[in-house]
Amino acid sequence: MEHEIVGQAVEAAVDGALAGAVGKKKEPMTGKKTLKAMEQVMNAIFFVCGMVAVAFVLLISIYLIISGLPAIIEIGPINFLFGTRWYASTGDFGILAIILTSFAGTAGAILIGVPIGLLTAVFLSKVAPPRWSTRRWSCWRASPRGCMAWWA
Repeated sequence: MEHEIVGQAVEAAVDGALAGAVGKKKEPMTGKKTLKAMEQVMNAIFFVCGMVAVAFVLLISIYLIISGLPAIIEIGPINFLFGTRWYASTGDFGILAIILTSFAGTAGAILIGVPIGLLTAVFLSKVAPPRWSTRRWSCWRASPRGCMAWWA
């Protein structure tokens, strides 16, 4: 008996919801609704692009490890990682110098890029007139083509 009452209530609710949905006109998406929908679409696109990028980096890394593993085993992992000489003619394959050069380049980029980025952000937000920080983007809203010509 209780199941029949619950079933009838569900049927009545569904019928009422369908009748209400059929009688209403759909309003065009404007203003906040459009922005919200666009934001959700862009979030999905960026998420998919990010996942594809991560997947490609992982696949490339796995390929390099699998391809290079026989050579690393033949040379020896310690000699390969901590060797300072790379001479193919003598069979010396050490990548310590290459690793340290990469770290030095990264450190140099950080030492140059971070202060410039921070100082530019502080200047634009605290010192510069308001039109300096918004001028370039306001042209984008008017015409992306004109904005590109203005930037060039």
